[in-house]
Amino acid sequence: MEEHKQYIEKLQNVSRETKDGISIIWQSMNAVNQSCREDIFTQQQVFMKLKLQLHNLSVNSESLREKHTNLEKEIKKEMEALNNITNDLHLKDWEHSTALKNITVLQGPPGPKGDKGDKGDKGINGQDGNTGKSGFPGLPGPRGHPGEKGDKGDMGQPGSQGYTGTSGQKGEKGDKGEKGEQAPSSVPAVIRLVGGAGSYEGRVEVFHNGKWGTVCDDHWDLLDGMVVCKMLGFKGTRRVLTSGPVFGTGTGDILMDDVACTGRETSIFDCIFKGWGTTNCNHSEDAAVMCAT
Repeated sequence: MEEHKQYIEKLQNVSRETKDGISIIWQSMNAVNQSCREDIFTQQQVFMKLKLQLHNLSVNSESLREKHTNLEKEIKKEMEALNNITNDLHLKDWEHSTALKNITVLQGPPGPKGDKGDKGDKGINGQDGNTGKSGFPGLPGPRGHPGEKGDKGDMGQPGSQGYTGTSGQKGEKGDKGEKGEQAPSSVPAVIRLVGGAGSYEGRVEVFHNGKWGTVCDDHWDLLDGMVVCKMLGFKGTRRVLTSGPVFGTGTGDILMDDVACTGRETSIFDCIFKGWGTTNCNHSEDAAVMCAT
Protein backbone atom coordinates (compact mmCIF):
# COMPACT_ATOMS: atom_id res chain seq x y z
CA MET A 1 0.00 0.00 0.00
CA GLU A 2 2.85 2.41 0.81
CA GLU A 3 4.43 1.79 -2.60
CA HIS A 4 1.08 2.48 -4.31
CA LYS A 5 0.72 5.69 -2.32
CA GLN A 6 4.21 6.89 -3.30
CA TYR A 7 3.54 5.98 -6.92
CA ILE A 8 0.28 7.99 -6.89
CA GLU A 9 2.09 10.99 -5.34
CA LYS A 10 4.74 10.80 -8.10
CA LEU A 11 2.00 10.73 -10.72
CA GLN A 12 0.36 13.78 -9.11
CA ASN A 13 3.69 15.68 -9.12
CA VAL A 14 4.28 14.81 -12.76
CA SER A 15 0.71 15.89 -13.57
CA ARG A 16 1.24 19.26 -11.86
CA GLU A 17 4.57 19.81 -13.65
CA THR A 18 2.95 18.91 -16.97
CA LYS A 19 0.07 21.30 -16.28
CA ASP A 20 2.52 24.13 -15.43
CA GLY A 21 4.49 23.41 -18.63
CA ILE A 22 1.33 23.50 -20.73
CA SER A 23 0.33 26.82 -19.09
CA ILE A 24 3.74 28.36 -19.94
CA ILE A 25 3.53 27.11 -23.54
CA TRP A 26 -0.01 28.48 -23.85
CA GLN A 27 1.09 31.92 -22.59
CA SER A 28 4.00 31.94 -25.05
CA MET A 29 1.66 31.02 -27.90
CA ASN A 30 -0.73 33.84 -26.94
CA ALA A 31 2.16 36.33 -26.89
CA VAL A 32 3.39 35.19 -30.33
CA ASN A 33 -0.17 35.29 -31.68
CA GLN A 34 -0.66 38.85 -30.38
CA SER A 35 2.65 39.97 -31.92
CA CYS A 36 1.70 38.44 -35.27
CA ARG A 37 -1.67 40.21 -35.19
CA GLU A 38 -0.01 43.58 -34.55
CA ASP A 39 2.51 43.00 -37.37
CA ILE A 40 -0.28 42.03 -39.79
CA PHE A 41 -2.32 45.09 -38.85
CA THR A 42 0.71 47.39 -39.42
CA GLN A 43 1.42 45.79 -42.79
CA GLN A 44 -2.23 46.24 -43.80
CA GLN A 45 -2.06 49.97 -42.99
CA VAL A 46 1.13 50.38 -45.06
CA PHE A 47 -0.48 48.46 -47.92
CA MET A 48 -3.60 50.70 -47.85
CA LYS A 49 -1.41 53.86 -47.97
CA LEU A 50 0.53 52.51 -50.96
CA LYS A 51 -2.72 51.56 -52.69
CA LEU A 52 -4.07 55.10 -52.19
CA GLN A 53 -0.86 56.65 -53.57
CA LEU A 54 -1.02 54.36 -56.60
CA HIS A 55 -4.65 55.37 -57.22
CA ASN A 56 -3.75 59.10 -57.08
CA LEU A 57 -0.87 58.57 -59.53
CA SER A 58 -3.20 56.71 -61.89
CA VAL A 59 -5.74 59.59 -61.80
CA ASN A 60 -3.02 62.20 -62.46
CA SER A 61 -1.62 60.14 -65.33
CA GLU A 62 -5.09 59.87 -66.92
CA SER A 63 -5.57 63.63 -66.62
CA LEU A 64 -2.21 64.36 -68.29
CA ARG A 65 -3.02 61.92 -71.09
CA GLU A 66 -6.32 63.66 -71.74
CA LYS A 67 -4.62 67.12 -71.84
CA HIS A 68 -1.98 65.82 -74.25
CA THR A 69 -4.67 64.45 -76.59
CA ASN A 70 -6.55 67.76 -76.58
CA LEU A 71 -3.32 69.68 -77.29
CA GLU A 72 -2.56 67.47 -80.27
CA LYS A 73 -6.04 68.09 -81.68
CA GLU A 74 -5.65 71.90 -81.29
CA ILE A 75 -2.25 71.85 -83.05
CA LYS A 76 -3.74 69.80 -85.89
CA LYS A 77 -6.56 72.29 -86.33
CA GLU A 78 -4.10 75.22 -86.30
CA MET A 79 -2.03 73.51 -89.01
CA GLU A 80 -5.12 72.99 -91.16
CA ALA A 81 -6.07 76.65 -90.80
CA LEU A 82 -2.51 77.72 -91.69
CA ASN A 83 -2.53 75.56 -94.80
CA ASN A 84 -5.80 77.12 -95.93
CA ILE A 85 -4.41 80.63 -95.47
CA THR A 86 -1.25 79.69 -97.39
CA ASN A 87 -3.29 78.36 -100.30
CA ASP A 88 -5.43 81.51 -100.38
CA LEU A 89 -2.36 83.77 -100.48
CA HIS A 90 -0.52 81.72 -103.06
CA LEU A 91 -0.24 83.76 -106.27
CA LYS A 92 0.66 82.46 -109.70
CA ASP A 93 4.16 83.50 -110.85
CA TRP A 94 4.78 85.08 -107.39
CA GLU A 95 8.53 85.35 -108.02
CA HIS A 96 8.08 87.27 -111.40
CA SER A 97 5.50 89.81 -110.28
CA THR A 98 7.03 93.31 -110.21
CA ALA A 99 4.06 94.72 -108.43
CA LEU A 100 4.72 92.66 -105.42
CA LYS A 101 8.51 92.94 -105.26
CA ASN A 102 8.47 96.05 -103.15
CA ILE A 103 5.74 94.85 -100.79
CA THR A 104 6.93 94.38 -97.28
CA VAL A 105 5.03 91.71 -95.39
CA LEU A 106 4.47 92.75 -91.83
CA GLN A 107 3.46 90.34 -89.14
CA GLY A 108 0.04 91.16 -87.84
CA PRO A 109 -1.09 90.91 -84.24
CA PRO A 110 -2.07 87.44 -82.96
CA GLY A 111 -5.67 86.51 -83.53
CA PRO A 112 -8.13 85.72 -80.79
CA LYS A 113 -8.08 82.30 -79.16
CA GLY A 114 -10.21 79.81 -80.98
CA ASP A 115 -13.13 77.93 -79.49
CA LYS A 116 -12.46 74.70 -77.68
CA GLY A 117 -12.66 71.73 -79.97
CA ASP A 118 -15.03 68.83 -79.61
CA LYS A 119 -14.02 65.94 -77.44
CA GLY A 120 -12.28 63.26 -79.42
CA ASP A 121 -13.46 59.71 -79.88
CA LYS A 122 -12.75 57.22 -77.14
CA GLY A 123 -9.45 55.42 -77.63
CA ILE A 124 -9.01 51.65 -77.89
CA ASN A 125 -8.87 49.86 -74.56
CA GLY A 126 -5.36 48.96 -73.49
CA GLN A 127 -4.23 45.45 -72.70
CA ASP A 128 -5.14 44.00 -69.34
CA GLY A 129 -2.47 44.50 -66.68
CA ASN A 130 -0.80 41.68 -64.76
CA THR A 131 -2.67 40.19 -61.85
CA GLY A 132 -1.77 41.94 -58.60
CA LYS A 133 -0.24 40.15 -55.66
CA SER A 134 -2.52 38.57 -53.08
CA GLY A 135 -3.28 40.74 -50.09
CA PHE A 136 -2.35 39.90 -46.53
CA PRO A 137 -4.70 37.47 -44.76
CA GLY A 138 -7.34 39.06 -42.59
CA LEU A 139 -7.41 38.85 -38.85
CA PRO A 140 -8.98 35.65 -37.45
CA GLY A 141 -12.66 35.91 -36.64
CA PRO A 142 -14.09 35.52 -33.15
CA ARG A 143 -14.35 32.05 -31.69
CA GLY A 144 -17.65 30.35 -32.39
CA HIS A 145 -20.11 29.15 -29.78
CA PRO A 146 -19.61 25.61 -28.46
CA GLY A 147 -21.55 22.99 -30.37
CA GLU A 148 -24.28 20.87 -28.88
CA LYS A 149 -23.32 17.82 -26.87
CA GLY A 150 -22.93 14.77 -29.07
CA ASP A 151 -24.83 11.52 -28.70
CA LYS A 152 -23.53 8.97 -26.25
CA GLY A 153 -21.08 6.59 -27.94
CA ASP A 154 -21.49 2.84 -28.12
CA MET A 155 -20.16 0.79 -25.25
CA GLY A 156 -16.61 -0.39 -25.92
CA GLN A 157 -15.52 -4.00 -25.94
CA PRO A 158 -14.69 -5.51 -22.55
CA GLY A 159 -11.04 -5.24 -21.60
CA SER A 160 -8.70 -8.15 -21.19
CA GLN A 161 -8.65 -10.02 -17.91
CA GLY A 162 -6.39 -8.36 -15.34
CA TYR A 163 -3.52 -10.00 -13.51
CA THR A 164 -4.31 -12.08 -10.47
CA GLY A 165 -3.78 -10.04 -7.32
CA THR A 166 -1.44 -11.01 -4.53
CA SER A 167 -2.74 -13.42 -1.95
CA GLY A 168 -4.24 -11.79 1.11
CA GLN A 169 -3.11 -12.38 4.66
CA LYS A 170 -4.08 -15.66 6.20
CA GLY A 171 -7.27 -15.34 8.21
CA GLU A 172 -7.81 -16.55 11.70
CA LYS A 173 -8.63 -20.16 12.22
CA GLY A 174 -12.37 -20.69 12.20
CA ASP A 175 -14.42 -22.55 14.72
CA LYS A 176 -14.68 -26.28 14.39
CA GLY A 177 -17.69 -27.21 12.31
CA GLU A 178 -20.38 -29.61 13.22
CA LYS A 179 -20.06 -33.20 12.22
CA GLY A 180 -21.41 -33.72 8.73
CA GLU A 181 -24.01 -36.14 7.64
CA GLN A 182 -23.01 -39.52 6.32
CA ALA A 183 -22.26 -39.50 2.59
CA PRO A 184 -24.68 -41.29 0.29
CA SER A 185 -23.89 -44.79 -0.80
CA SER A 186 -22.97 -43.66 -4.34
CA VAL A 187 -19.30 -42.73 -4.81
CA PRO A 188 -18.94 -38.92 -5.21
CA ALA A 189 -16.68 -37.37 -7.84
CA VAL A 190 -13.06 -36.99 -6.69
CA ILE A 191 -9.86 -35.45 -8.08
CA ARG A 192 -6.14 -36.34 -8.24
CA LEU A 193 -2.80 -35.08 -9.67
CA VAL A 194 -0.88 -37.61 -11.80
CA GLY A 195 2.69 -37.72 -13.15
CA GLY A 196 4.33 -35.20 -10.80
CA ALA A 197 7.12 -35.52 -8.26
CA GLY A 198 4.56 -35.61 -5.46
CA SER A 199 0.86 -35.30 -4.69
CA TYR A 200 1.15 -31.50 -4.90
CA GLU A 201 1.70 -31.42 -8.71
CA GLY A 202 0.70 -33.25 -11.83
CA ARG A 203 -1.89 -33.74 -14.53
CA VAL A 204 -5.42 -33.05 -13.29
CA GLU A 205 -7.74 -36.07 -13.41
CA VAL A 206 -11.31 -36.30 -12.12
CA PHE A 207 -13.44 -39.35 -11.24
CA HIS A 208 -16.98 -39.37 -12.59
CA ASN A 209 -19.50 -42.16 -13.14
CA GLY A 210 -17.01 -44.83 -12.15
CA LYS A 211 -14.09 -43.80 -14.38
CA TRP A 212 -11.14 -41.44 -14.37
CA GLY A 213 -10.65 -38.77 -17.07
CA THR A 214 -8.58 -35.67 -17.78
CA VAL A 215 -9.43 -31.93 -18.00
CA CYS A 216 -8.79 -29.89 -21.20
CA ASP A 217 -6.57 -26.80 -20.76
CA ASP A 218 -8.84 -24.45 -22.77
CA HIS A 219 -9.20 -21.26 -20.64
CA TRP A 220 -7.29 -23.01 -17.81
CA ASP A 221 -5.90 -20.35 -15.40
CA LEU A 222 -4.80 -19.72 -11.78
CA LEU A 223 -8.38 -19.48 -10.50
CA ASP A 224 -9.14 -22.98 -11.79
CA GLY A 225 -5.87 -24.30 -10.28
CA MET A 226 -6.69 -22.60 -6.96
CA VAL A 227 -9.96 -24.53 -6.65
CA VAL A 228 -8.19 -27.83 -7.49
CA CYS A 229 -5.46 -27.22 -4.88
CA LYS A 230 -8.06 -26.31 -2.23
CA MET A 231 -9.91 -29.57 -2.96
CA LEU A 232 -6.66 -31.46 -2.31
CA GLY A 233 -5.98 -29.57 0.95
CA PHE A 234 -3.10 -27.33 -0.20
CA LYS A 235 -2.62 -23.65 0.65
CA GLY A 236 -2.84 -22.31 -2.86
CA THR A 237 -1.54 -22.47 -6.41
CA ARG A 238 2.04 -21.86 -7.51
CA ARG A 239 1.53 -22.38 -11.23
CA VAL A 240 -0.84 -23.80 -13.83
CA LEU A 241 0.41 -25.52 -16.99
CA THR A 242 -1.21 -25.59 -20.44
CA SER A 243 -0.36 -26.53 -24.04
CA GLY A 244 1.97 -29.45 -23.47
CA PRO A 245 2.05 -32.73 -21.53
CA VAL A 246 4.64 -31.70 -18.92
CA PHE A 247 3.46 -34.50 -16.67
CA GLY A 248 2.66 -36.93 -19.48
CA THR A 249 -0.54 -37.42 -21.47
CA GLY A 250 -3.60 -39.03 -20.00
CA THR A 251 -5.66 -41.91 -21.32
CA GLY A 252 -9.32 -42.50 -21.56
CA ASP A 253 -11.94 -39.78 -21.82
CA ILE A 254 -11.50 -36.01 -21.48
CA LEU A 255 -14.32 -35.36 -19.04
CA MET A 256 -14.21 -31.55 -18.60
CA ASP A 257 -13.54 -28.63 -21.02
CA ASP A 258 -13.70 -24.81 -20.88
CA VAL A 259 -13.56 -24.79 -17.08
CA ALA A 260 -14.21 -21.29 -15.69
CA CYS A 261 -13.86 -20.99 -11.90
CA THR A 262 -14.10 -17.76 -9.90
CA GLY A 263 -11.75 -19.01 -7.16
CA ARG A 264 -14.50 -19.04 -4.52
CA GLU A 265 -15.79 -22.53 -5.30
CA THR A 266 -14.99 -25.42 -2.94
CA SER A 267 -14.98 -27.96 -5.77
CA ILE A 268 -14.07 -27.85 -9.46
CA PHE A 269 -17.39 -29.56 -10.15
CA ASP A 270 -19.14 -26.36 -8.99
CA CYS A 271 -17.38 -24.34 -11.70
CA ILE A 272 -18.84 -23.63 -15.11
CA PHE A 273 -17.76 -26.05 -17.88
CA LYS A 274 -19.16 -27.45 -21.12
CA GLY A 275 -20.63 -30.59 -19.63
CA TRP A 276 -19.44 -34.06 -18.80
CA GLY A 277 -17.54 -35.54 -21.76
CA THR A 278 -18.31 -32.60 -24.08
CA THR A 279 -14.98 -31.43 -25.57
CA ASN A 280 -13.05 -30.66 -28.76
CA CYS A 281 -9.59 -31.38 -27.24
CA ASN A 282 -7.08 -34.19 -27.31
CA HIS A 283 -4.69 -35.45 -24.61
CA SER A 284 -1.90 -33.12 -25.74
CA GLU A 285 -4.03 -30.41 -24.12
CA ASP A 286 -4.40 -32.01 -20.68
CA ALA A 287 -4.44 -29.37 -17.92
CA ALA A 288 -1.95 -29.53 -15.03
CA VAL A 289 -1.24 -27.63 -11.80
CA MET A 290 1.47 -27.12 -9.17
CA CYS A 291 0.10 -26.44 -5.69
CA ALA A 292 1.74 -24.46 -2.89
CA THR A 293 2.64 -26.69 0.04
